[in-house]
Amino acid sequence: MESNCHRSRTQQLRSDTRSFIDGPPLLSPVDKVINLHHGSTTAIEATHERLVASKQYPVLSFKEKIDQLERDGSNLNHEATYYRKIEPIRKKFIGDVSRWARELNDVMSKLDEIEQYVDRERALLTQTPQLSPVDRIISLYFDSTIDMETTFKELQGPKQNEILTPPKEIEQLQRRNGSRTQEVAYLRRRELPMRDFKDKVSSIANKLERALSKLGKAQREVSREWVQGGGNLQEHPT
Repeated sequence: MESNCHRSRTQQLRSDTRSFIDGPPLLSPVDKVINLHHGSTTAIEATHERLVASKQYPVLSFKEKIDQLERDGSNLNHEATYYRKIEPIRKKFIGDVSRWARELNDVMSKLDEIEQYVDRERALLTQTPQLSPVDRIISLYFDSTIDMETTFKELQGPKQNEILTPPKEIEQLQRRNGSRTQEVAYLRRRELPMRDFKDKVSSIANKLERALSKLGKAQREVSREWVQGGGNLQEHPT
């Protein structure tokens, strides 16, 4: 039995010696991957190149290579046709949106100009007019007269339940209505251009909505032609 063990060890040593002389031992799949990573056994990102390098893929025949190139060329032709048909549609859509954006900007500028003009007019109406020297003297005279009348009334004492006379009440109501009339006229002048502005914005919004609908319809039509022409849905540009 010992002789058999001795004979087995001898044969194994001879086999190892012969493989060492013939060349390095064949690497296992795991050893191949480690060897590709320069002996590093640390975890490395499994990129496509490394996976390809660690596997054995069959070499394509000339016919298989030609078939593959023809398929790639057909797909590229389909994609080029798709973009050629989409390009004028895309340009028209961008041109329309740019034109409407300019129209909207013009309308906004016009509205801002009108509102600034109305604001300046109102500011001029509400400003206290500059009095001439003669007007100042007259104003001071009337102010002093009113102060004297007020002082005389205060000396007499307050009247119980003083009732405004019709002329004073009318004057008070006229002043109040006059102030409101100016305010309403100001707001009315601001509202009229705002109506035109809203109508223009609404019109542009409707045009934009229709353009978006046409763009989507055109894209669907070109995509349908893509499929009917034999294009691969998985390789569709969109």
